Amino acid sequence: MIELGKKLNLPGFGENAIIGNNGKKYPLNRPQDFYIRAFENIALDKGAVPDITDEEIKLSSLEPYINTLKNICEDNWRKTAYVMARGGRFESKESGYIKDKLSHKYEKMINIYNQTVGVSRHALTGESFSGVPKFYQARLNNGDLLKDIYPKSKFPMLAFSYKSNVLSQCDASSSKLQNIRFTTYIDINPKTAKNRGLNHGDMVKLSSQDGVVKGMLRYRNGLYPECIGIEHGLGRDAQGAVSITINDKIFSAKVARKSGVNINKLGLLDTSRKLSTLCDFVIGSNARQAIPIEITKV
Repeated sequence: MIELGKKLNLPGFGENAIIGNNGKKYPLNRPQDFYIRAFENIALDKGAVPDITDEEIKLSSLEPYINTLKNICEDNWRKTAYVMARGGRFESKESGYIKDKLSHKYEKMINIYNQTVGVSRHALTGESFSGVPKFYQARLNNGDLLKDIYPKSKFPMLAFSYKSNVLSQCDASSSKLQNIRFTTYIDINPKTAKNRGLNHGDMVKLSSQDGVVKGMLRYRNGLYPECIGIEHGLGRDAQGAVSITINDKIFSAKVARKSGVNINKLGLLDTSRKLSTLCDFVIGSNARQAIPIEITKV
């Protein structure tokens, strides 16, 4: 984008593109000219952070970035590195709140009406969408509710997916992050588990109308009693989970990629349509929330 802006002679790109609050002009020729200055602004805002120590630089593996930091931030490079090493700038909980209110509250009005959605209709039924937040029960495209099709007597729990601050599609293959999160589990409220005779560490099976997954049960406080949570990102069938051969060279499977639980395999068909998976009825993406399931010990 920067190169295109420079080629078109657009303002705000190239030499002297950024004007500091001291009146000095700075270049925007590379992404780091923007991103590292953003870190620098955070580091200097409302009382600067301390300088990073050489020991912290080594612990954070920031040595390769020192020259870049010095060239862009000059005398502020250690303060900028201090923020980078921590992944942000933080303050104590005591100063972050005034009584039970945020001390840094958002002062402007927040619009909760989305006109694009509010004036649109469902492509198949003609139903008008709501332009403001509204609760809809899980449903097929024709409006039939899942709770009526898959009764609790047969499917007493609901499975949902979530993404952690460690694992997502983008970093599921990271060998470094595997030291923090090697695999994924089937999460359940401890009280619900005990009522069903299930223990932390049990191998269990989740069954929906159209799919089955197996995994290790993990107690997790805070889950709604009738729900099962599955962290999204692992339980792969490809992307290194199986061995492949390219030009007679074998790329061996990595067990970490296949390890874990994939909630997509519990996905339902939309019985109100032909050859269609259950989808979010507004945006059309595959539905992997509130899937009716049964849980049994393997």
